Amino acid sequence: MTSSEGAPSGNPKKIAVLWDTFGPQHVDRLNDVAKTFPALLGVELFGQSHEYDWSWTPERRFESVTLSKVRRSPFFDGLSVIRTLVQLRIGRGIDDWFLCHYERPYILVGAWLLRLLGARVFIMQDSRFEDKPRRALAEWIKSFFYGPYAGAISATTGTTAYLRYLGLKGPIAEGYDTGSVARISSYAPKGEVAFRDRPFLFVARLLEQKNPVGFMTAYADYVAKAKDTPRPLVMIGSGPEEAAVKRIAEERGVLQHITFIPWANQPDVVAHMGRALYLFLPSVMEPFGNVVGEAACVGLPAVLSDVCGARDLITRDFVSGFTLPANDAASWSEAMVHLAEDEALWRRMRAGALAAAPAFDSARFVDAIEMLTASR
Repeated sequence: MTSSEGAPSGNPKKIAVLWDTFGPQHVDRLNDVAKTFPALLGVELFGQSHEYDWSWTPERRFESVTLSKVRRSPFFDGLSVIRTLVQLRIGRGIDDWFLCHYERPYILVGAWLLRLLGARVFIMQDSRFEDKPRRALAEWIKSFFYGPYAGAISATTGTTAYLRYLGLKGPIAEGYDTGSVARISSYAPKGEVAFRDRPFLFVARLLEQKNPVGFMTAYADYVAKAKDTPRPLVMIGSGPEEAAVKRIAEERGVLQHITFIPWANQPDVVAHMGRALYLFLPSVMEPFGNVVGEAACVGLPAVLSDVCGARDLITRDFVSGFTLPANDAASWSEAMVHLAEDEALWRRMRAGALAAAPAFDSARFVDAIEMLTASR
């Protein structure tokens, strides 16, 4: 357990915020919450994520507890989580709890026990109804998993609408998917990179839902259409689709235009963003897309698929970027042709991205916590 020294005075209410693992943006949110709620406890279920390589995070300036450094089995891990939540409620008198991972049975049991012990429990999520095909029976069953919650922190209006559809009755505050704009923007490279020297940028795990194969097809089509030297592509990410992506690049003869980076920590990713022309995120399923918020922090406009939740807050067509149909490779390649040559348009989109960045700031998460803790 770690604690910050000399915590500033603020709201005396005892609150706890729980996530599976703390990544950079989670730490940002909790650092900011701790400025207002010095009695905050950050509860981290596991010391290592099974989805993300978060080997680097900002300094924690809040009290935190990590329940387990390694994962064992869902059953034994679940029992440990339930026991710890009850112990913290009784021993620490924590009044308000903000939980993620509603779908895990042990979170559901823990939430009900906290409520029975007199605490208020809120859910945090960013999923939306439109993220994937829904079945009425499954959604009806899912609605029972929201029974213990007094309210929620949602990511977008789409998330809020989905929570209401699932029957959540309490107050809902938006501001879930956020990070520290000041911290992220500090990683931007010094000095201006000329328009002609900026590459296209793709940052995502190479999973089917991120559509990297479709994007590589579109990029190869763009290279074939480019009048002069095509824009190079920097592709940051790894995953099960990596072999297929590289095979297409080789078959289409575009490998020489691409720099593959399997992994980079957030400061290095943001440095690449500061040198890029546009960020591309062609996902076929994307509840939000934190990478879009990170890009906005350094004035990098994004080209998103029209299913990305970030379009509700950050990327507005012809203001701070563009949205395109996820599986329409022709639209993506044509967009690259035009965006690669139009410097005036890029400068307008760059200014729009910077103006949109405050919507990603973790101050919104603090506002959401304040609103919900004050509600009755």
